[in-house]
Amino acid sequence: MGTVAGRKRHEGTELFTVRLWREAVNGDRQETRGEVRHVVSGEARYFRDFSVLEEFLRSMLSDGRDKPPGPG
Repeated sequence: MGTVAGRKRHEGTELFTVRLWREAVNGDRQETRGEVRHVVSGEARYFRDFSVLEEFLRSMLSDGRDKPPGPG
């Protein structure tokens, strides 16, 4: 098992942070906005639609990072 910044990294897992906030648009209407960041690589996406969040998570996991852990 490798380490990331002195912490154990569990094989087959990824760590993301998601930040959400409400923002006023067109006067009194509010909209949820967000940022998702892959902790290890620092790659991030901003979004207003949760489908962008889902797409980013799926893309980060589908590029070979979602391999199941070995026996053990």
